[in-house]
Amino acid sequence: MKRIFKSPRNQSLLGGVIVILLCAAVGYAVTLPNMFTANTPAKAEEVNDNFSALKIAIDALETKVNNPGTNLPLPSKNGKLGYALFDFIGVVNSFNSSGGAVTATIGSPGNYIVTFSGLGDSVRNDYNIQLTAFTKGIICNPVGALPAPSADITVKVVCEDDTGTLVNPTVYISVLW
Repeated sequence: MKRIFKSPRNQSLLGGVIVILLCAAVGYAVTLPNMFTANTPAKAEEVNDNFSALKIAIDALETKVNNPGTNLPLPSKNGKLGYALFDFIGVVNSFNSSGGAVTATIGSPGNYIVTFSGLGDSVRNDYNIQLTAFTKGIICNPVGALPAPSADITVKVVCEDDTGTLVNPTVYISVLW
C-alpha cells in the first residue's frame, strides 16, 4: 500500500488539518484567508497565508496558556466567548475573549447585572446566553430582550427558587457567538 503522508506537501496539509481540529476542539474560531477546492491546484502563497493565520492563532493560544488568569485577546473574527462564575459578592472566576473586564453586581435579592466589557459588537447582538445556578431547585434566567448592539454585553439575570422566591445563588453564565 502506498504511504499517503510520505511527501512533505501531504505532511504539511495533515499538520494544518490537525491544528484546525485542535483549535476547534478548544472552541477557538480561526478564520483562514483562503479556501481550496478539490482537483484545483493550490498556490504556494495562499497555502502560506493560511499557515500564517494558524501560526498567529497558535501563538495567541500559547500566550494564554502560559499566562493563566489573564484576559489576553484572541485574534478571531468568527467566535467570541465570555463566561463568569459569580455569587452575591461578585465575580469568582471569569474569561472574556476580548480581553475586557467581567463584572457582576447584585441589585435587589435575586437580581444580578453581568457585564462583559468589549465582548459585544456595535452592529450585531445575536449572541447566545446560557445560565446555570449551582443550587438544586433554583432557576436563573436573562430578563428582557437582548440589549441593543454595543461594545459591551450587559445581561440582567433573575434567580428564583421553585416557590418563586428571589434568591442569590452562585451562578455560571456564558455568552457565545
